Amino acid sequence: MAARVRPGDRRATVAVSDAADGLAPASSAPATTRAPAPASAPVQSADQSASTGQSATAESQAQQVAPKNENIAVRVLSPGNDGNVTQTNNAASSSSATNTAPVTQTASQAPGGSQSCGCSGGHTVDSIGQESSIGQDALAASGAVQLAPANDNAPVRIGSDGGSGSVTQTNNAASSSSAANTAPVTQTGTQVGAGVCGCYGTGVQALAQQNHTYQDANALSLALQAGASNASDPVRIGSAGNDGDVTQSNNAASSGSATNVAPTTQVASQTGSGIQALAQDASTRQQADAASAALQLAGESRCGCGGSGGNTAAPVRISSDGDGGSLTQSNTAASSATGKNTATTAQAGSQQQSAAPCGCSGHSVQALGQQAATEQWALGLSSAFQLAPANTFAPVRIWSLGGGGSTAQANGAASSGTGANTAATAQRGAQIA
Repeated sequence: MAARVRPGDRRATVAVSDAADGLAPASSAPATTRAPAPASAPVQSADQSASTGQSATAESQAQQVAPKNENIAVRVLSPGNDGNVTQTNNAASSSSATNTAPVTQTASQAPGGSQSCGCSGGHTVDSIGQESSIGQDALAASGAVQLAPANDNAPVRIGSDGGSGSVTQTNNAASSSSAANTAPVTQTGTQVGAGVCGCYGTGVQALAQQNHTYQDANALSLALQAGASNASDPVRIGSAGNDGDVTQSNNAASSGSATNVAPTTQVASQTGSGIQALAQDASTRQQADAASAALQLAGESRCGCGGSGGNTAAPVRISSDGDGGSLTQSNTAASSATGKNTATTAQAGSQQQSAAPCGCSGHSVQALGQQAATEQWALGLSSAFQLAPANTFAPVRIWSLGGGGSTAQANGAASSGTGANTAATAQRGAQIA
């Protein structure tokens, strides 16, 4: 390297060239110390996803054809009391399909470690994503069929004093079905950000919660009773004594219940400085269908000349003093169907800007969005059909002193259908700058 300095010139011009002879330069530039690379800004990310698919099917059937109970007691010159008589024919069916899917998602983010002043000029990023999807399908079907059930009570007394016991005769066809879906969902997200003076740039917090619930419940029920009969025909000849009470009933009962329950709770909070974005989305779709039918039909007589069935009481007394008991006769067809949906949605979002540390600067943005969509369909169909129900009371007394008991006869057909939807939505958003 060669240098020229012009006399009397305050400025110096230095010409630098590579030495051809390979000699080392006369002087070198001062050494430079590199600062360590800035630490990368912290990034936190949490994703939660839950998907549930459920299907439940239940089927049940009970069939009873021509069941028969008979009581024929004969007394000849045999005094004494008879005991109580109970005769019952039952056809019962029930089915239940149930789905339950509880989902709980919880995520929290807080600044990790201690950061010293001047360590980075990047951005802090906190991200939480929560997603849940539930699909439920429940089907329950039940049927009870009872054909020509019969109860007969025909005691005979000849020259035999004594009392008779009570008589209870019952034919029952009962069916019930129940389909139920339950999906409680809870999502909780918490973000707490903090910066140290001069350490970080703009803080970013992003939190999203999403839930989709679909429920379908179907319940079908049928109770069929045809040609049910109860008969109590005691005979007394020269046999003093009191008769017991008589209760006769034919019942066809059906019920169907379809229920959906979907409570959704979303809670999110953000605390820090910088950019805050919070979104909550909940959608619920529910369908509940319930159908029920109770049919009570008269049977066909053996001769084919008309209907048969019902309740018959025909006590006969000849030269037999005594009182008759009370008589209760009933034919009942009852049906009920209930379709019910309940969807309660609660969304709570909170954003709070903390004061920026000394010497820090950046953007301050708050964005909060809440959306809830609910769709519900509920159907309840019910039918009660009663054809030619019959109650007959025909007492006969010949040279027989005594009083007759009370008589109560009833035929009833009852049906009820209910479709109910309940959707309660509560949204609460708070922003504090």
